[in-house]
Amino acid sequence: MEKESDMKQSRFRRICVFCGSSQGKKRSYQDAAVELGRELVSRNIDLVYGGGSIGLMGLVSHAVRDGGRHVIGVIPKTLMPRELTGETVGEEKAVADMHQRKAEMARHSDAFIALPGGYGTLEELLEVITWAQLRIHDKPVGLLNVDGYYNSLLSFIDKAVEEGFISPSARQIIVSAPTAKELVKKLEVVDVYVRVTGGEVGAASSLAPKIGPLGLSPKKIGEDIAKETAKDWKGLRVTVKLTVQNRQAKVSVVPSAAALVIKALKEPERDRKKTKNIKHSGNISLDDVVEIARVMRPRSMSKDLSGTVKEILGTCVSVGCTVDGKDPKDLQQEITDGDVEVPTD
Repeated sequence: MEKESDMKQSRFRRICVFCGSSQGKKRSYQDAAVELGRELVSRNIDLVYGGGSIGLMGLVSHAVRDGGRHVIGVIPKTLMPRELTGETVGEEKAVADMHQRKAEMARHSDAFIALPGGYGTLEELLEVITWAQLRIHDKPVGLLNVDGYYNSLLSFIDKAVEEGFISPSARQIIVSAPTAKELVKKLEVVDVYVRVTGGEVGAASSLAPKIGPLGLSPKKIGEDIAKETAKDWKGLRVTVKLTVQNRQAKVSVVPSAAALVIKALKEPERDRKKTKNIKHSGNISLDDVVEIARVMRPRSMSKDLSGTVKEILGTCVSVGCTVDGKDPKDLQQEITDGDVEVPTD
């Protein structure tokens, strides 16, 4: 066991692990469960799991307990005779049913990881993903994809995105990696989104609730954001992503379609505090629209680029500008009728 001073510090106090009560046929699944337990110990993270002491559940829970960390096992009373064989691991919490089990596990956890498992593991995993999609929680969800065990599931999810049943943003809920070390490292990364005016230092009081708990200085982050957005986005309202890891933040701009359209208009800089109700009545080219569509393509629900182009033309209507001197609605119809050709990819 590592010395306390050598251990890595984590933003998580407890992680919930979903996994099978069987060990699986491959030795690699068993090794991964032990490796995950040891990785949690190395980061001073306690374990919440389904309460069994056999299969992968037993391996990961023993690894965490043997490493000196606390283990909470949550199990319905009806399953105790079947699953609780052998040595009891950690603190046992008996609950009435499966619904209460999942709620209790989620309540005690700061993040979720799924090891290989069967129906039960999938059901628990998909439920916390759905909760994240519905914004019931904002806790990270990780998939330990040992030897490609979850490749088929990930392919199914990608197909659902392609067919329009899952949004591209919801696809990003799942973080996957082949090893425990790589997965936990990915989960430690926090993405924080804030709306700012480019080139301006935002009020520390507005940043503090989001970044203060992560150990960052609102004043310094505000200055970093202003510096990053001053050149290309000065005076424009944009969304900024702060990628936080180990109390360091990387600033990047996540522009909306409207911000990209307004930027393409090349309007003179305005002081947003002095100038209100700005009207954007200029003109951009269809080529500009296509380039904006390429930028926005990963966040579009359209099947091809031409559909995204029509979405951007809709944004031009909202902004109030023309495209190639025409009403954007007329261009949308011309694209639909085939009178105007745009790239499909």
